[in-house]
Amino acid sequence: MRRTAIALLLLFGAVQVAAAQDGARASVGAVIAAKELQTHFDQLSATQSTPDYSKPPASELFRAIFNTAAIPKAGATTPKDLNWLLEWVGASSGAYGAMLNFGAAPGAPLTSAVAAKNIIQYEDEMSRAMEFLLRISPRLASTAVSFMESLPEKERNQPVRQQGLARMRSGLMQTLSGSVTFLGSQPKANNARMLAAALRDTAPEWVRFTTADDRTNVLGLLAKARTTAKDDKVTDDLLAVSKVFADAK
Repeated sequence: MRRTAIALLLLFGAVQVAAAQDGARASVGAVIAAKELQTHFDQLSATQSTPDYSKPPASELFRAIFNTAAIPKAGATTPKDLNWLLEWVGASSGAYGAMLNFGAAPGAPLTSAVAAKNIIQYEDEMSRAMEFLLRISPRLASTAVSFMESLPEKERNQPVRQQGLARMRSGLMQTLSGSVTFLGSQPKANNARMLAAALRDTAPEWVRFTTADDRTNVLGLLAKARTTAKDDKVTDDLLAVSKVFADAK
């Protein structure tokens, strides 16, 4: 019995290492693909063309950046994985922003009008990208927390580290609140179900990274999203997410 338990522990550890290694490789590919996607967007803009995510190169670049299947499972990463998670989230967030802002003047800030146009035209792709960010962001958050906890107290409390953690938390909260707000805008049924399921799956991880003010804000957005939901499964998932945030201390 003891040998079996040890064997299972060794096997589980090997699976975790493999998952982290797969994630690290996917992160490298995502960073490269995000740069190529921006180049592709620049070329399209120069010829006044629009993206087509159903065929190469956009389709292949999109899959490499928003590779949900390669995201390590909860608990599969260690503090050593923080750097590649940061790079992957940075690359995917940048690519998502570029998708939102496509069609704007070069260097122009994101505007609600441009973003709304792209969300309407490319709702399926935007939703898949959003689901990816919802699922990978908690991995980054939990890994960052583990990294900070692994440091000596003096180093952990250095202003530069605390400020970096605060900036990360702020960015991740924008991802969370933006996704819930989108859910409240009555997206297509399949997209709503996909995003609500992602929220329900990751809510216990998200909530560990929030402040009381964050939770109050998210609960308000979830309540609004439930009023527009037209699908019982979406409503149930959003209720489950709300309970996780409401029960948090």
